[in-house]
Amino acid sequence: MLAILGGAPACAVDWPLWPQLSDEGRRRVDAVLRSDRWSVSGRARGERSLERQFAEAFAEYCGSQYGVATDHGSSSLVLAIESLGLPAGAEVLVPAMTWVATATAVYEANLVPVIVDVTASSGCFDPTAAAARLTERTKALIAVHHYRSLCDMPAILDFARSAGLAVVEDCAQAHGAVLNGRRAGTFGDVAAFSMQQGKVLAAGEGGAVITDDADRYDRLVQLRSNGRRYVEDPGHDVMEIVDGRSVMGTNHCMTEMQAAILLSQLPLLDEQHAIRAKSCSVIGRRLEDLGLPPLGQPAGVEQESVYKYAFRWPIERRQGVRLEAIAAAISAEVGFAVYRADSPLNEHPLMRPWTRPRYQAIDSAGEFEGIRLSTPVARELAEQTLLFHHAPLLAPEHAARIADAIEKVATSLGELAANDGLIKAPDAD
Repeated sequence: MLAILGGAPACAVDWPLWPQLSDEGRRRVDAVLRSDRWSVSGRARGERSLERQFAEAFAEYCGSQYGVATDHGSSSLVLAIESLGLPAGAEVLVPAMTWVATATAVYEANLVPVIVDVTASSGCFDPTAAAARLTERTKALIAVHHYRSLCDMPAILDFARSAGLAVVEDCAQAHGAVLNGRRAGTFGDVAAFSMQQGKVLAAGEGGAVITDDADRYDRLVQLRSNGRRYVEDPGHDVMEIVDGRSVMGTNHCMTEMQAAILLSQLPLLDEQHAIRAKSCSVIGRRLEDLGLPPLGQPAGVEQESVYKYAFRWPIERRQGVRLEAIAAAISAEVGFAVYRADSPLNEHPLMRPWTRPRYQAIDSAGEFEGIRLSTPVARELAEQTLLFHHAPLLAPEHAARIADAIEKVATSLGELAANDGLIKAPDAD
């Protein structure tokens, strides 16, 4: 009998918690708390701030020339878009399958998001679908690496070059992923990352922007520091950031506590990727055999960064059972949340720009047509895709039990169908 109906669960495992803080992380955070410098705006004590050190270390890890640390992933996106210097009201192409923050960042930069459909294999930006959305006002696109799937960056770059578009990479879910020998974030003009609670590199909140363009880097630093720049080598009892005066900015600086945590986590990231990869290999083979394939990757992926494990449960394999009921049944078997994918942006309940007068002013017609366009592939994926967070993947010795639980539900759909109406959908992470 299924666990959700009173049977014994397939797993009784104490799954790894996330986020995790190492002893080194605790030491670093404690040192900050005992100091009199909790922010880059505090006076320097003879060395560079931790947030600056993290930005430099993270850029080096990614293989980029420059990095800027920020307070949130959402602000990283806004700053990355603003660094392009686009005229107000310009259009930016955004994939339908992403979190609402991607489109909100476009509005926050006084630009207009235009939603485009995604590829059926990966759920990522589809250049072919995007071509139909081009207008004379289109100036940029955002390539979102989603769940664990990377965008087909060579195809996207070819499309962008032919259309004369700038490329922003949204890497909130792709820290350290490698495609064709390059890490995510190093293909476009600029890339934004999130270090929010659930991300594979986490500080509760936090973000970063990377670029290879020196002028864009200078602009980014000032945009996130109220128009101030770093001094080259801070001395003792002096300010590390001073008036830049070439760009008016706002305050999106990372705290020293956030940076301390991230500096302790960054050296562990690739090892954690390798551990998750072992789990994904086990689970993926089993799901393929069940006809429940994981979302795909473009050719050339050498290292995955798994934010959420995503797999499809086709309608024809459900015996009329709701996807939410299947998710709830699996959750009861494994002991952690499994849930359906978010709706496409053009159908998402949080996508409500008409509630913000400032956003209404950006849209010249006031109709928000760019976010109302049909995205049939994204809709189909959303109606078939189940997800779970990456933390359980850090226990590869139990990966087969996750697959066992999914198989148990797949072979008990008749039992589930009789009780479908009584089952509540689990909450997403």
